[in-house]
Amino acid sequence: MGMFDGKTVLITGGNRNTGLYITEKFYREGARVFMCGSTPESTAAGVEKLAKMGVTGIRAIPCDVSDLTQVKAMFDIIEKEAGVLDILVNNAAHQGIGKPFVEMDPEYVMEVLGVNVRGGFQVTQQAVNRFFLK
Repeated sequence: MGMFDGKTVLITGGNRNTGLYITEKFYREGARVFMCGSTPESTAAGVEKLAKMGVTGIRAIPCDVSDLTQVKAMFDIIEKEAGVLDILVNNAAHQGIGKPFVEMDPEYVMEVLGVNVRGGFQVTQQAVNRFFLK
């Protein structure tokens, strides 16, 4: 028996770095796992890495969390396939690495904020409105 048997979880950014290990932990503890990566390619790469870790049967959904249309589509899939979401792990993040602060242009800063602030807000709002307030 796992700690999360019978629970449905969504892990944003579950396709790389810390997100891979969060995804693995929920899987090993018996949760039904949905995870997303920001692009189809990064999501598929995460699924490959997870498979090498022995994690199979998760539902991977490409979703740029800064795009509300994609977020809503992801939650449509979760609602259709699981009917419930018990746990949200808002792990997706844009680290803003690659450009020194003094050289960052406003568009790049808005890209980082789009994922880290707007994305986290949009995902949480969808989860609350669709699953947690019912």
